Amino acid sequence: MLKENTIEINIHDSLPIGKQLKDYIRQKIKKRELLPGDKLPSLRTLQAETGISLGIIRQVIGDLASEGWLRMHQGRGVFVADPLSGPKNIALVLPCIGPEHITCIIKGVKEELSKVNASLLLYAAFNDYNEEADIIKMLDSTYVAGAIIYPPPTHAFANALKELNSRKVPIVLVDTLIKTIKLDSVTVNHRKMGFESMNHLLQNGHRNIGILGIDSTVFSYQELLGGFRDALEQYDMDFDKLPKFMGDSMQMEPSNPWASSKREIASFIKKNPEITALVGCNENITMGAFLGLKEMGKKIPEDISLISLGALDCFKVSTPSISCVNQPYEEIGRLAGMHMLQLLNANTNHNSVAMQLDPIFEQRDSVANISR
Repeated sequence: MLKENTIEINIHDSLPIGKQLKDYIRQKIKKRELLPGDKLPSLRTLQAETGISLGIIRQVIGDLASEGWLRMHQGRGVFVADPLSGPKNIALVLPCIGPEHITCIIKGVKEELSKVNASLLLYAAFNDYNEEADIIKMLDSTYVAGAIIYPPPTHAFANALKELNSRKVPIVLVDTLIKTIKLDSVTVNHRKMGFESMNHLLQNGHRNIGILGIDSTVFSYQELLGGFRDALEQYDMDFDKLPKFMGDSMQMEPSNPWASSKREIASFIKKNPEITALVGCNENITMGAFLGLKEMGKKIPEDISLISLGALDCFKVSTPSISCVNQPYEEIGRLAGMHMLQLLNANTNHNSVAMQLDPIFEQRDSVANISR
């Protein structure tokens, strides 16, 4: 119970008084000094204790209720929320909002959660993986029943996921799988994704193939590279001998996510003039390469063929249209939502489940057949 005469509000503080009250109540819940089901004092009691106007107090209580910290019951009062009773608050943690595949994931998750008594709390970093890690560290079972997370492509953030898991928050990872921690996940078959893209180039006669990727060490990305290796072995080729440009997995430019590969492609081609085809390990890398090759005066696919792992809508209408091996992102989101609800309804511990979907091969005009 929130005791009277304990709320400290400093009217001389630069922090708005409403924000002080909100932070005070939130911290009490986080520290378990307020437990699920505890009743808060009446709004008039809070007004008397703090000197804050009723309007601001109502706004604070309303904000905390919409964030999932509190529950308001008409005629009964305001209570600390229990995430496992009433509407379930499910957090969806993303590196950013805006990219097409992120929108598809959100749509899929929302579609599934809308079928039951569950609310989606959306948390997105601004293309900053460190900020995303901070969001993960902030989540707590006192106000979220579970978390669906699109994690950064590096093992450096496994500890944040482990800490969240230790706080008894069910977790489902989407798209990226980190092998050092056993968590439920829904991803595409990355190995098959890598195999199909590389095999398509090889079947079309290409042997001088450049790889445009990132320096990620997460399991799903390594599986993708493993798919490249599997395809190349059929032709007695060595993946390690192929020319590669590996960008920094921690660097994202929000307004221009393909800037890095666009900037680097000219020097990469100059160093490796024998290249006849490029495979981009994600849609933004591919788009940057496409724009950079155009600026160089290179014709696609006559001079250099191009295939992407992942897709942008513009790939369908670009000149030429870009071939890709895509992921069913909306289905990934839907299955992640469905699996999260299954975890919340489970009464016992379970072994982690890794669900894999097949990639979607979309053949267009950016790969030339040079075997004729």
